[in-house]
Amino acid sequence: MDFDWQIWITVGVVLAVLEIFTATFFILWFAVGAALIGGLALLVPGLSPATQMTAWVVLSLLMTLWRQFMRPRPAKVASR
Repeated sequence: MDFDWQIWITVGVVLAVLEIFTATFFILWFAVGAALIGGLALLVPGLSPATQMTAWVVLSLLMTLWRQFMRPRPAKVASR
């Protein structure tokens, strides 16, 4: 199977549509990662499928963790 940029963009769109039905903002980061890898595959056409998959997993993981750490936390109330 050739990992073409069109495949990555399609996967990104499909995952984004799935996100509409879940409304959890979890699948969204995998969709964004797939779209970014699609753009990367378009700019650098010689990337191997293993490199593309690894980059997608790493990007998706980083964006998911970023969302978890950047989520606003409730303010702590100081007790007396």
